[in-house]
Formats: sequence, structure tokens, C-alpha cells
Amino acid sequence: IERNQVDDVSREVLRYIAKKGEGATVSRVELENLFSEEIGSAITLLQQRELIETIEDSTESGNIALRIQIEMIRRWFSK
Repeated sequence: IERNQVDDVSREVLRYIAKKGEGATVSRVELENLFSEEIGSAITLLQQRELIETIEDSTESGNIALRIQIEMIRRWFSK
């Protein structure tokens, strides 16, 4: 995954989410602030690869949050 299936921005997004901890979510707004205009295509790629999933952000009404779907993948990218 790290070498062949995602680009540099997507890899950094995975690392960022992974370091938040098990089951952690990150709002799309937070990612947009960190990664600017490149984030849209990175999120799409990660969703297509089924590495992240979209959920409703419980902290902010109507906002979208993202999290890594599989714990083993989160652990790999948190290193």
C-alpha cells in the first residue's frame, strides 16, 4: 500500500490520521487546512482503495469525518 497504491499526499494523510490513535476521526476541514487543495483527490483515492471511510462528525453537526477502516493498516502508518 505504502509504495504502490497511494501517492505522497495520500500517504501523509494516512500517517496523520494513524497517529491520532485507534478509532480516531479527523474532520475533512482539518485535513483541508493541513493539506490545502490536494486533499480532495487524496481522499477520493484512499476511499477507492477502501483505506479510509467517511462518517458523520459527532463533534460538529453536518460535517464529515474520516477514519482508517482497518486497525492493522492504522498501526502500520502510525510508525
